[in-house]
Amino acid sequence: LCYLVSDLGDTTLFSLLPHDPAVKTFNKHTMDLYLKVLDWLPAFQVKGKQNLNFNICYPRHAFDRHSMMWDLNYFKYYFLK
Repeated sequence: LCYLVSDLGDTTLFSLLPHDPAVKTFNKHTMDLYLKVLDWLPAFQVKGKQNLNFNICYPRHAFDRHSMMWDLNYFKYYFLK
């Protein structure tokens, strides 16, 4: 079993977006990064589950209704309030 956690820095894709409402377009660098992520993320999610025993995942082996409700409540109390 391998669990990898890494801090890749403070730069987020969101921080690269123009925050001036008058700016309606992305620059080429930002657009290229977003397109790269859109190509890479689905593969990461699909390949990441290979050889992973979901029966020992914490706290639940499946993202079911209970997990979804917990996640939504967590977001509500820690990000909206």
